[in-house]
Formats: sequence, C-alpha cells, structure tokens
Amino acid sequence: MPSDAKALLEQFERLINKLVFLEKRYVFQQGDMRLHPSELHVLLAVRGEPRANATRLAARLGVTKGAISQVLKRLEAKGVIVKHVDSAQKNEVTVSFTPAGREAIEAFLGQRAALHREFVDYLESLPPTERETLRLFVDRFAAFLPDGE
Repeated sequence: MPSDAKALLEQFERLINKLVFLEKRYVFQQGDMRLHPSELHVLLAVRGEPRANATRLAARLGVTKGAISQVLKRLEAKGVIVKHVDSAQKNEVTVSFTPAGREAIEAFLGQRAALHREFVDYLESLPPTERETLRLFVDRFAAFLPDGE
C-alpha cells in the first residue's frame, strides 16, 4: 500500500475511533446538567412519542426495556423528565419533560442543527467533483460494513 494511502487509512481509522468512543463521553452540557449520548437518544425518543413509556421507547430505540428504565431513572434524578402513573392502569407509567428537560433537548437540537448547517456549508463549498468523490467513498465504505440485521 502506498504511504499516502496508508496514512489516509490510519486517519480514517482515528476518525472512526472518535465516533465509537463518543458514546462513552458527555456530549452535551446545559448549565450544570451533563447528558450522555444514551440519555440524549432517549430524550429524542420521548420528544417523538407523546405517550412515552419504557416499552414504547425500548421498541422505538431497539434496546431492552431494562436499559430504558435505567436511563429514565438517571434522567429523572437529573430533573429532566417526570414519571406519571396512569390512575386507570397502575402498571402504565409514562414520562414527560420537565421545563428544564424541554429546554435542554431544544438547546441540544439547536446546537446539532448549527453543526449540521456548518458541515453542509463546507460540503457545498467543495467543487462538484470532490463532492462526488466523497459520495462514492462513503458508498464504498458502507459496502464494507455489515448491515446489522
């Protein structure tokens, strides 16, 4: 392998490692509140699920109900969500945002949108031939990865 190709592969591997280990770190802070990626995933699912409960969230995210319950406990302790027991069905516990939780998720979405705009602006600044090269690269790289099914 030519040295420039090997160096590019090593750079790409470092990028992949950064993405993989991103799940292990705090990625968003709102005031004194720090939210882990798993917590953000659950909060985004709660935002998209009007009658969110652990079962629905687990199905939506493709994880176990136990994993969701643990994340919900952490989020409740942080004051981001509150749990509500349905008086008609005592086993039915739904969750909703606190004002601080709503503020945190909206701030996160705003930050993410700004980063997306910045990256799209960069991509649009590239000549069409370079964008096509990147598209082909991403397609080829995706073909190396298993589908996860």
